[in-house]
Amino acid sequence: MSPLRGWIARAIVRARRWSNSFRVHLLALGLIAITGTAIALTYTQSIQMREALLVELHARARTDGQLLNAMFAAPLTERDYASVADAVRESVRAGSFEALLLCDNRGMVITAAGPLSDCGGPVVPFKGLSLPQADGTVLQLFEVLLSFGGQRLGHARFAFSLAAIDDIRRELMMRVIVISSLAIAAFMVAFAIAQRQVIRPLGQLVQAAEAIGQGDYSVRPRISSRNSELTILATALSRMATDIEERVTELALARDAATASDRAKSLFLANMSHEVRTPLAGVLGMLDLARPGTTDPVVREYLDTAEHGGASSADDRQRYSGFRAAGEGSTRRYVGSFLGSRAR
Repeated sequence: MSPLRGWIARAIVRARRWSNSFRVHLLALGLIAITGTAIALTYTQSIQMREALLVELHARARTDGQLLNAMFAAPLTERDYASVADAVRESVRAGSFEALLLCDNRGMVITAAGPLSDCGGPVVPFKGLSLPQADGTVLQLFEVLLSFGGQRLGHARFAFSLAAIDDIRRELMMRVIVISSLAIAAFMVAFAIAQRQVIRPLGQLVQAAEAIGQGDYSVRPRISSRNSELTILATALSRMATDIEERVTELALARDAATASDRAKSLFLANMSHEVRTPLAGVLGMLDLARPGTTDPVVREYLDTAEHGGASSADDRQRYSGFRAAGEGSTRRYVGSFLGSRAR
């Protein structure tokens, strides 16, 4: 169970990383744009093609309506229904119509061929009426009045199949799908090239900048890109890291020199304090021993003067020792703060 949980956790981490990745966003937007454009073009072109073919079909229907009236007017006047039926079947068999129906003025069927058999069906508008069939095909139904010498003989209903239009539409959609697939493939190739030449070098530059910002000045971005702007940026970043590294090295040397100088000064003051303190203590001690056995005022004045000078020297030594202790801390604090400010 634990390996499964680990795999799920890693998958979630990868998914979150991908969801925040600029590359994934760019790829998704490109695919959405190409797919949406392909769908919009397919839909628009199919509608335009269908409308254009329907307009052509309407024009053909008007012409064929006139031909039907000229073909059947005389036989219907003479009530030659046998020849009318033969002509109707021959027209459908030859493919001029998908279906043809002749009706008299009373709405009775004179003859029919094809899937049309009802004279009392829905009213057919001027632009035709779409009739879905059981096999999935669609027929476009038209109607024309039959007359001869001003006398109305009935009407004819004829239908054309829209299968050819649907075939053209499907062929158009297949072409658009092929073109869209090629466009998606081209986009993927362009994305791969962009990832290699732009996105990956940008990621390397970001990692180098983050490392330099964290204090690792030895990092040098090495990119293999033909993009001159990225190469210039990488060179500038490397030069900046080199300059900062040199400045930090100089400051480190200056800090070491200041520390050594401070240490030498402290050693000198310590030695001087020791060398002065021992003889001075002896002199003051001897002066203190000589004072009780002396009654001469002049000698006592000399002893006071000498003792005063020795005490002054002791005070000076004490001040030197305090200066040494204070100087060490101040020098370290100054050098440390200076290095910190320069590094930032």
